[in-house]
Amino acid sequence: MIKLNSIIRIALYALYAAFIYLNPVHASNFVCAQDLDGNGDIDGIGENASCQTIGTEQFCSIGAQVCNNISNTYSCPTAGKSCVDVGGIQKCAINPCIDLDVTPPEDITPSSHTEIDDGKRNVDGACMEQPLMFSGRNSSCKYSGVTKNCCKNTDTVYRDSSGSILSNSAKSLAITQTYEAISAAYTAYTTSLSAGATIATSSAAASGAAQSAFVGVDPYSIAIAAAIQVITKMIACGQQDTETAMLNGSGYCHFIATFCSKKWPTGCVQKSKSYCCFNSKLGRILQEQGRAQMGKGWGSPTNPSCGGFTPDEFQSLDFSRIDLTEYYGDIKSKGDSLIQKNITDGVNNYYQQIQR
Repeated sequence: MIKLNSIIRIALYALYAAFIYLNPVHASNFVCAQDLDGNGDIDGIGENASCQTIGTEQFCSIGAQVCNNISNTYSCPTAGKSCVDVGGIQKCAINPCIDLDVTPPEDITPSSHTEIDDGKRNVDGACMEQPLMFSGRNSSCKYSGVTKNCCKNTDTVYRDSSGSILSNSAKSLAITQTYEAISAAYTAYTTSLSAGATIATSSAAASGAAQSAFVGVDPYSIAIAAAIQVITKMIACGQQDTETAMLNGSGYCHFIATFCSKKWPTGCVQKSKSYCCFNSKLGRILQEQGRAQMGKGWGSPTNPSCGGFTPDEFQSLDFSRIDLTEYYGDIKSKGDSLIQKNITDGVNNYYQQIQR
């Protein structure tokens, strides 16, 4: 097992600052927005903000105008708007403030799920329904709007294998455990500090919590050190966004489209990217090129179709038209003939396993 103490200690110092940076705290839950660039959304830089409390009123700084002063009588250039003192200057707000506690934002991010192992099985564990080969899961990450960019490209975190495709399923568990380990470390660290412990003691508590959460993780299927660095920077993005970024950075995801994932009453304030992510780069390549042969689509960004091939679909694929150049490049240290043999054996093994 890889020793994580030094990595955790270094990471934790940046963790709290990153959390505050990605999750600014506002005194109220009043917000306002304006589509300044005319693209139909309000997720751009400077297009949305928290409102400022002035007296008993909420003031929106976006698009605010300086009031006209005629004989010490102030009037707003926009009719019907009143003037207030903002830092010694009389201004009027032209955009209304919305209380999100009264009118909550609409979150339309689809939940992530894998279209696999959801059918009935017999007592021996064999699938009794339609088996699916190389299934993926729909996933998404927020990339613009009220949340910072949670789709940043990461270094390769997953290590692909040219052996059994089934072994790659362990990576989903490994990435979940990595996220949970960092979360456990963060909780232990902040709890210890709030109880009056020193930074050194709190770091030791965090390291211990992380070590406990890493039980059973295969260090050969996931670059744990790289994953820790990514999760530390993106902890405030949430688990699904972080996992999506790492899977995509490792070349495991097919991009579908962008969609509005959060709306205020005044318009779209958060955009996300939708993906189908797989347990290996090979799985993604086969899905992309296989679907193209069949004319099979990917669904919509809010309802992706990430299911695997049926046995009949898989057998109908023309593998002479599947370009594995990208995959070869990752494992070029082995001879081409061995690579081809391992890929063929891995695919056949996978096929035989789900047919049982």
